[in-house]
Amino acid sequence: MTYFLLLATVVALCCRFLYVFGVIARTRLHLGGRLLAERGRVILVLGGAAERERVGALIACSEPYHAARLIVSSGCFRRPEDFDPHAQMAHSPQMFQGVDFAALAPRLTIDRRAVDTVTNFTSLASDLSHSGCNRVTLVTSDYHMPRACAIAQIVLHYYGILFDVHPVHGTETHIAPGATQLDELSAAQRRTLAASESAARRLRDIARAWAWVLLGVSGEGASRWVHPERD
Repeated sequence: MTYFLLLATVVALCCRFLYVFGVIARTRLHLGGRLLAERGRVILVLGGAAERERVGALIACSEPYHAARLIVSSGCFRRPEDFDPHAQMAHSPQMFQGVDFAALAPRLTIDRRAVDTVTNFTSLASDLSHSGCNRVTLVTSDYHMPRACAIAQIVLHYYGILFDVHPVHGTETHIAPGATQLDELSAAQRRTLAASESAARRLRDIARAWAWVLLGVSGEGASRWVHPERD
C-alpha cells in the first residue's frame, strides 16, 4: 500500500511538473513577440535600496509608462506620501525630485508581504494575474537582477506574465531598520553586496521558486526566522 501511495505521489508530481513546464514554455514563446491584447503593465520594484524606489517612481512618471501601476515590494519607504517630493520628510528632499506625485499616487501600491527576493514574486504573482497584468518591468540593482530574473522566469511565467528589466546602476541609498535618515552605500559596501550574489544563492532561490510552483511552499517561514527585522 505504501509503495502505491509513493508511486502515485511521484506520478502526480511529474504531471504537475510537466504542466508547469508547458505553461512556462508557452509563455516564453511570446518573449520578444507581439501580445494579442495589452491588458496591463506593472512596474515592480524589489525592495532593498531606496534608489530602486526612486528609479521606479521616475519610470512610472515617464511617458511610456504613464498608465502603468507601480508596486513597491517591501521597500525602504512605508507610506505613499514618502514618494511626494513636496512633503516634509526626514529623508533627503531631492530623493523624489521630478516625481509627479499627484499623477503617481492613484497608481502606487506599497506591499509589505515579502521578506526576500523569492517572496517578492510569490507574494504578488497571483494578485498580478487576477488583476489582468500581462507584463512586468522589474526594477532592482544591477548586481541583484540576475537572481531576480531567474526567479521571475519561473514564478511570473507560470502565470503567463512576461517581464522586462530596468537595472539600477551606480550609487545606492538605503534606510536601516528603524531609522529615518538615508545612508549612502559606499563602493566597498556595493562590492560586498555584489559578491554575495553567488551561483549557490541563485540556485537556492531557483529551487525555492520551483518548490512554490509545484508544492506551494516558498520557505517564507524560514526567511522570517532568519531575518526578523524585515517584518
